[in-house]
Parts: sequence; C-alpha cells; structure tokens
Amino acid sequence: MNALLEFDLEGCLNLETLPKNMHILISLKILNLKRCRRLKALLNSIENLISMQWFSIEGCSRLTSLPKELDNVTTLTTFAISECKNMTLLLKELNNLTSLTTFDISWCKKLISLPNELGNLTSLTTFDISWCKKLTSLPKELGNLTSLTTFDIRWCENLTSFPKKLGNLTSLTTFDMSYCKNLISLPKELGNLISLTIFDMSRCENLTSLPNKLGNLTSLITFDISYCKNLISLPNKLGNLKSLITFDINYCENLTLLPNELGNLTSLTTFDIIRCENLTSLPKELSNLTSLTIFNMNYCKNLTSLPKELGNLKSLTIFDIIWCKKLISLPKEISNLISLTTFDMSKCENLISLPQELGNLTSLTTFNNQWCKNLTSLPKELGNLISLTTFDISWCKKLTILPKELGNLTSLTTFDINKCVNLTSLPKELGNLTSLTTFNIQYCKNLILLPKELSNLTSLSTFDISWYKKLTSLSKELDNLTSLTIFNIQWCENLTSLPKEIGNLTSLTTFDVSKCKNLTSLPQELDNLITLTTFYISDCENLTSLLNELDNLTSLTIFNIQWCDNLTSLPKELNNLISLTTFNIQWCENLISLWCEKLTSLPQELGNLTSLTTFKMNRYENLASLPKELGNLTSLIIFDISWYKKLTSLPNELDNLISLTTFDMSYCKNLTSLPKELGNLTSFTKFDISKCENLTSLPNEFSNLTSLTTFDMSYCKNLTSLLEELSNLTSIACYK
Repeated sequence: MNALLEFDLEGCLNLETLPKNMHILISLKILNLKRCRRLKALLNSIENLISMQWFSIEGCSRLTSLPKELDNVTTLTTFAISECKNMTLLLKELNNLTSLTTFDISWCKKLISLPNELGNLTSLTTFDISWCKKLTSLPKELGNLTSLTTFDIRWCENLTSFPKKLGNLTSLTTFDMSYCKNLISLPKELGNLISLTIFDMSRCENLTSLPNKLGNLTSLITFDISYCKNLISLPNKLGNLKSLITFDINYCENLTLLPNELGNLTSLTTFDIIRCENLTSLPKELSNLTSLTIFNMNYCKNLTSLPKELGNLKSLTIFDIIWCKKLISLPKEISNLISLTTFDMSKCENLISLPQELGNLTSLTTFNNQWCKNLTSLPKELGNLISLTTFDISWCKKLTILPKELGNLTSLTTFDINKCVNLTSLPKELGNLTSLTTFNIQYCKNLILLPKELSNLTSLSTFDISWYKKLTSLSKELDNLTSLTIFNIQWCENLTSLPKEIGNLTSLTTFDVSKCKNLTSLPQELDNLITLTTFYISDCENLTSLLNELDNLTSLTIFNIQWCDNLTSLPKELNNLISLTTFNIQWCENLISLWCEKLTSLPQELGNLTSLTTFKMNRYENLASLPKELGNLTSLIIFDISWYKKLTSLPNELDNLISLTTFDMSYCKNLTSLPKELGNLTSFTKFDISKCENLTSLPNEFSNLTSLTTFDMSYCKNLTSLLEELSNLTSIACYK
C-alpha cells in the first residue's frame, strides 16, 4: 500500500470516515474524494501524504473545516474544495502550500472570509472563488499572487469593492467578476493588468462608471459589460483597446452615449449594444471599425437614425437592428455592406420604406423585416438579391403588393408573408422560386386566389395557406408539388372542395383542413397519401362524409375529426390504421355509425389499432358498453371515455392496458362498479372517476396502483369508503 500512487473514492456516497492507516500512503500523488457527501472529517494523518500533488474534496458537503496538518503537504499543486457547502473558513496554515498552482473553492456558500495568508501562494495560476456568496471582501494580500493567470469571482454578490493591490496581478489573462451585483466601483489600479485578454464584468448592476485607466488594457481581446444597468457612460480611453475583438454592452439601459473614440477599435469583429434603450444616436466614427463582422443593436428603441458612415463596414456579415422602433429610415449607404449575409430589421415599426440600393447586397442570404407595420412597399431592386435563401416579411400589414422581381430570387428556400393582410394578389413570377421549400402565406385574408404558376415550386415541402378566408378553390396544378410534406389550409372558410389531384402529393405527411367550414366532401384520391401521418379535419361543419376507403393510410399516426357536425358515418376501414397513436373524434353530433350522441356501440375492430397511445372519445352519451377488444390496445397511454352516461360496466380485459398512465371516465353516471382487474394497471398516475354517482365502492385491488399520484373521485356521492393503501397520492379530490 505504501507504493500506491492514486486513490480514487469519487462518488462513495455513504463513506463517512477515511481508513485510519492512510498515513502509510507516503507515495500517493492523487487523492480523489469528490462527491463523498457523508464524509464528516479528514484525518490529521493526512500530513504524512508528503508526495501528494492532486487533492479533491469537491462536493463533500458535510465537511466544515480542514485539518491544519494539511500545511505539511507542500508538494500539492491542485486543490479542489468546491461545493463544500458547509465550509465556513479556511486555515491560515494553507499559506505553506507554496507549490499550489490551481485552487478551487467555488460554491463554498458559507465561506465568509479568506485568510490574508493566501497571499503566500505565489505559484498559483488559477484561483476560483465563484459562488462564494457570503464573501464581503477580498484580502489585499491577494495582490501578491503575481503568477495568477485566471481569477474567477463570479456570483460573489456581496462583494462591494476590490483591493487596489489586485492591480499587481500583471500575469492575469482571464478575470471573471460577473454577477458581483453589489460592486459599486472598480479601483483604477485594474488598469495595470497589462496581460489581461478576457475581462467579464457582466451583470455588475450597481456599477455606475468605469475607471479611465481600463484603457491601458491593450492586450484585451474580449470585454463584456452587459447588464451593467446603472452604467451611464463609458470612458473615452476605451478607444485605446486596439486588440479588442469582442465588445458586449448589451442591456446597459442607462447608457446615453457612446464615445467617439470607440471608432479606434479597429480589431473589433463583434459589437453588441442590444437593449441600450437610452441611446439616441451612434457616433459616425464607428465607421472606422472595418474588421467588424457582427453588429447587434436590437431593442435600441430610442435610436432615430443610423449614421450613413456605417456603409464603410465592408466586412460586416450580420447586422441586427430588431425593434429599433423609432428608426424611420435607413441610409442608402447601407448598400455598401457588400459582405452582409444576414440583415434583420424586424419590428422597426416606423420604417415606411426601404432604400432601393439594398438591391446591391448580393451576398445577403437572410433578410428579415417582419412586423415593419408601416412599410407600404418593397423596392423592385430586391430582386437582385440572388443569394437570398430566407426572406421574412410577415406582419407587414400595410404592404399591398409584392414586386414581380421577387421571382428572380431563385436561391430562396424560405419565404414568409404571414399576416400581410392587405395583399390582394401574388405575382405569378413567384412560380420561378424553384428552390423554395417553405412558403407561409397564412392570415393573408384578402388574397382571393393563388396563381397557378405556384405549381412550379416542385421543391416545396411546407405550404401554409391557413386563414386564407377569401379562397374559394385550389388549382388542380398543385399536384406538381411532389415534394410537399406539410400542407396547411385550415380556416379557408370559403373553400367548398379540394381538387382530386391532391391525391398525387404522395410525400405528404401532415394535412390540415380544419375550420374549412364550407367544405362538403373530401376526394377519394386522398387515400393515395400513403405517407400521411397527421390528418386534421376538425370544425368542418358541412362535411357529410369521409373517404369511402382508408385502406392505404397505414402510416397515419394522428387522426383528428372534431366538431364535424354533419358527419354521419366513418368508414369501417378505420381498423386498418395500424400505426395510429392518437385518435380524437369528438362532438360529431350526427355521427351514428361510430361516435357521439347517437352512437350506441363501438366496433370490435378498434382493437386492431395496437399502436394507439391516445384515445379520446368522450361525450358519447348513448354508449352502453365498450368492446372487450379495447384490451388489445396495449400501447395506450391516455384513455378518455368521460361522459358515457349510459355506460354500466367496463370490460375486464382493460387490465391489459399496461402502458396506461391517464384514465378519465368522469361523468359515467350509470357505472355501479369498477373491475378489480384495473388494479393491475401499475403505470397509472392519473385516474378520474368524478361524477360517477352510482359507484358505491372501490376494489381492494386498487391498492396495487402504487404509481398513482392524482385520483379524482369528486361528487361520487354514493361512495362510502376509501382505500388507505394509496400512499403515493399527491392530489386527491372527493367532494360530495
């Protein structure tokens, strides 16, 4: 044992003490006690581990102190005591660990102070005290740690100040003091950290200013002051940070001005000023940031204009001005941003026009101007954006026409004109967009027809024309859309029929004709949609019948035909839908051959739907019994037979529904008893028998329902006793 080099006890959750003969491990280099959550103390004999280099007690949450003898282990280079949540103090004797390079005391939430003697750990390169929330100050002696390269004090939220001697840490490259929420000022001596490359002071919410000397941090590459909500100004000297690549001042809500000197940050590639809500203008000197590739200034809601000089940012690839609500125009010089690939100006609600020069942005792939509510037209020059793949003009409510030149955007894959309520027609040239895969034109309620040329969009996979209220017919040429997988025509209230050619869309997986209130029939050719998995036809009030045959729809997993009031029958082939997982057919008031108020029985063939996971068929008030074949639905998870007012019993075979977690049979007012076999459904978590007024008792076998958490038997007014064994219940209702 004395030759042992590594002793790993990580995760020994029940270990309370260490072996008494630990002292013989004189050759031990690595001791890992991580996550030994019940360990109460470390042995004094640890002083004999004179060769130890790596020691972790991370997550030993019962430890409250360290043995002072630890100071003899002078070979230690890495020491981790993070997540020792009950550790209240550190021994001053730790100052003898002069070989220590990494010291992690993060998440020691009860630690109230650091010993001054830690300043003797002059070999330390990484020091992590993050999440030590009770620390109120740092010892000035930490300024002696001149080898330190990484210092992490995140979430030390009770620190109010730093010792000025931290300015001596001239080897420091990474300094993270984010979430030090009570820090009110920084010492000017931090300007001496000449090796610093990453400085994060985000969410230091009480900082009101930064020292000028931060301009001396000329090695700085990343500087994050986001969410410093009370910061009212930036020092001019920040313009000296010539190595800076990423500068984040997001959510500095009280910042009213950016210094002109920021234009000197010529290495900057990413600049974020998101949610700087009190900025009213940008300095024209930002045009000197010729290395800038990403510029985000969304939610700068008081910006009224952009300097024309921004047109000099020829390396810019992403430009984001979302929700700049007071912006009324764009300078035409933006057309010089020849490298721009993504331009997002959505929710710029006061923009009324776009400069025609935007047509010069031929590298643009994504253009988003949704919710530009006052935009009345688009320049025809946008047709020159031949690299554009995504174009979103949804919610541009005052837009009355689309330029035919948009038909030149042959690289376009996604086009969204949702909620352009004043569009009355679409240009036939859109039929040239043969790369288009997604086309959303929902809520364009004044569109009367679709140009037949849209049938040329043979790459289209998603086509959404929902809420197209004036549409009366679909072109039969739509059968050319052979790549279509999702077709949504819900709320097309004036549509009376569907062309039989839709049956040629053999790639279709989702078809939604819900709320097409004047649709009277479905073409039999829909039976050819062999890949269809989801079919919604709810609220088709005038639909009188479904397909005569459903034999080929064997891929169907979700079938929803609610509120089809005039539907009188369903085809018997429903039992062939062997992939069906969700079956929801409710409120079809005139249905007599299968469901709803006039329904008196269910076909036994429903037992063939063995993939079914959700079966909702409530409010069938004339049903008196259930077929025993429902016991074959062994994949069923949710079963809803509520409001079966004439149902008097349940088949014993329901005990085969071993996957069932939710069973709702509320308002089955004529049920007098429940089969004891339901006690076998041990996956049950929710059981609702409320308003089963004639139930008088529960089977003793229900005590086996150990997974049950919610049991509603409210208003079972004839129930005389409850079971005592249902110990896992978190919710029970039994009102009378």
